[in-house]
Amino acid sequence: MTKADAHSPRPIAILCAGGALPFAVVEAMREASRPFIVVAIEGIADPGLSRLDATWLALGQLGKLFALLRRESCAGVVLIGAMNRPTLGSMRIDAIGWTYLFDFLRNVR
Repeated sequence: MTKADAHSPRPIAILCAGGALPFAVVEAMREASRPFIVVAIEGIADPGLSRLDATWLALGQLGKLFALLRRESCAGVVLIGAMNRPTLGSMRIDAIGWTYLFDFLRNVR
């Protein structure tokens, strides 16, 4: 789906991890006539999400994710699907991602 105009509801971003559940959420959004965008996590999400015009981002690319959410005027985000705990080395963390990671680690007790 594309950016919502001024008279329609703002889209929800569906951040997709692995498995079939992201497809079920997309179908439910379509049935509800609710605008959405699909953001697939590289190396984790089902490659079949490409047929849904998904934007593919690596774990840790929070700057790109936030820019996409702003550009599409998203009202919210849902994270759906299966995912194992990633290793730090497997993530492509951008500058914004590092900022949030450091804030998170500073507050973990």
